[in-house]
Amino acid sequence: MHLAIRAALIGCTLWMPVAAAGEPTLVATIDDAHAYARYGQTITYVITLTNEDPATAATVPVAVTLSPAFDGDAATWQCFPGVDGVVCASAGSGLLADTAVLPPGARATWLFSVPMQATPSETTATLTFAAGDIAPLTDTNTLVIFKDRFDVPYADGTEALPLQDGVRDVFALAPAQGTAIETVRQWRLPDDSRVRADRLRLDTQDLVRLRLAPRAGAARSSAWAAVHPGAALALVGGDGVVLLEGAEHALLVDRGAEAQR
Repeated sequence: MHLAIRAALIGCTLWMPVAAAGEPTLVATIDDAHAYARYGQTITYVITLTNEDPATAATVPVAVTLSPAFDGDAATWQCFPGVDGVVCASAGSGLLADTAVLPPGARATWLFSVPMQATPSETTATLTFAAGDIAPLTDTNTLVIFKDRFDVPYADGTEALPLQDGVRDVFALAPAQGTAIETVRQWRLPDDSRVRADRLRLDTQDLVRLRLAPRAGAARSSAWAAVHPGAALALVGGDGVVLLEGAEHALLVDRGAEAQR
């Protein structure tokens, strides 16, 4: 048998066969949809591990290591098992360290979010993912300075919807445009903070999260939550938080001192 590694590295796909007789065939991928990252920016990596062998891959250790450009202590992660029988921890904080059980043909997906240091001395940021005995995968971003807070078109708020505290904005998810993380709606709060709802398509499931960019300081994110087909979502701000309702569970982000100004 062979172990195969597939890594998405700045728009490229890399296959690395590694001989490992008697071991299940595992395929790992990393994708963060970025070639560049801003100082202080939080990047979300979509990491998958698939068992392409007819035998179960039991107790496979998985781990992430980071170069000094990252603030690893502030990292968070969640695991989404693809089918019944997959075993992984539901969530954690800090560096990803988990153990997976993968039945034949099954896949586990980890969403690993980590901010860059605000003032690193490095010019690149490299994440390394290791799983079992396969050769580690790496993903490297070049660190740059962006003007806009969200690093997307209209991130200066020209397309953000004004939202007053206590007002609910109800909306539905449009069809996904692909498998990358995409912003589906943005708001501008009275304190001039920006809030956006992000969506990620995993297989046939939509996940959403909230992302808050205050006028000053680091951006903050909620956890990811599944959205049932046809569900109506609603964002409301007030009492120092922003809340997204309608997903599998409510998502909340603390506005901090910004809400008091």
